[in-house]
Amino acid sequence: MVKCPYQDSCVRYGCPELVKGLCDTDDICYGNMHSRLSWERTGTLGHGDALCDFKLRITEETRPSPHCGTIHETRNKEEATLQVLPEKKVLPQH
Repeated sequence: MVKCPYQDSCVRYGCPELVKGLCDTDDICYGNMHSRLSWERTGTLGHGDALCDFKLRITEETRPSPHCGTIHETRNKEEATLQVLPEKKVLPQH
């Protein structure tokens, strides 16, 4: 994608800093959606890249889920790192 409706709306309403968070939610949601779903992307418009090159693919093989907690992604110009944070336990309400 070379144009993003989320980015356009956030810029129009004066809150362009929110776009990065919207991009990051894609990684969290699609990255863990299903063991046969492959989510890949190397850049996003919201993070200042020239385009958003996301790819969703259904694979033949199932892959083990690499994480079961919350994903925290840190982006900088030299290196992007992915850190998996432990899953929070929620007690049932009685």
